Order: sequence, then C-alpha cells, then structure tokens
Amino acid sequence: MKLDFAKLPVFEGVMTFLVIVIALTFVFAFKATEGKSEKGAATGSPTAAATGSGGTGGGLQVTAADYSFSPTELTVKAGAAATVTLKNDGPATHNLRIAGADNTFNTDDDAVTDPLAVTAGQTATITWTAPTTAGDIKFQCDFHPQQMQGTIKVQ
Repeated sequence: MKLDFAKLPVFEGVMTFLVIVIALTFVFAFKATEGKSEKGAATGSPTAAATGSGGTGGGLQVTAADYSFSPTELTVKAGAAATVTLKNDGPATHNLRIAGADNTFNTDDDAVTDPLAVTAGQTATITWTAPTTAGDIKFQCDFHPQQMQGTIKVQ
C-alpha cells in the first residue's frame, strides 16, 4: 500500500497553516513599512520659514551617511513649521529625532521621522513647529545618538 501524503487531513491542515502564515507575514511586512506617526511627528507641506541644505520652498534636507548627518546645523524662524526630509545614503538604518521644547530626547514632545526606521536608500519626512522663542534645539539619530547629532537654530 502506497501512502499519498497530499490526501491526508494532517497534510492539508499543515499546508493551510503555512499559507495563512505566509499571507500574514506579507500583510504585517507591508503594514510595518507604512508611515506611522509617533506623537509629535507629522507629515505635510514645507513652509518658506526654514532654511537649510537642499531645501526648496523652505523644506530642509538632511543626509545620513557613514554615521554622520550633513548638514549638522539647520535654521528655522521662531514659531514656523518646517518639513525636514532625511535621506539615508549610508548602509545602516537611521532616523532623525528633534528634541521637544524641553530640549530633551525621548519625552512626549519629541518629533521623529516617519517612518521611524529609515533603511539604506530610503527617505523620510518630519514636519515640526519651532518654538516661538529663539534658541537652539538638538536633533539626533536614535540608532547612533553619540555619533549623529545636530542643532536647529531657531531665530
């Protein structure tokens, strides 16, 4: 007697389970790459109140590569909304987090890129409103906070 495994109920159950697992893996993989806003982060149109590298119409551009930001200093008018585009030209995963009004990282008033993890060759945006008073606000990469830091000059 020869067994045909394809006709056994256990085989059908295992195959059904594998198809479901593969389908769910794709669903969650695509869901993970969709833009999820973290508190303080939003996307939108740039304003003319910001100046920086490569910006058009007030947008700011920061490039992450080889564990450094370029430029490391941006300028924004007090109270203005600014859209920052982060382009990852390096091999590692990066992001850009702007400290909140308290100028401290990882508090409820931070703004961070959307998506939160920017892989090699990917870009992300962050729309942030500057404080209404002049001063310096820090930004960093959460993945490499010691190496990748910068300052936003609020004028």
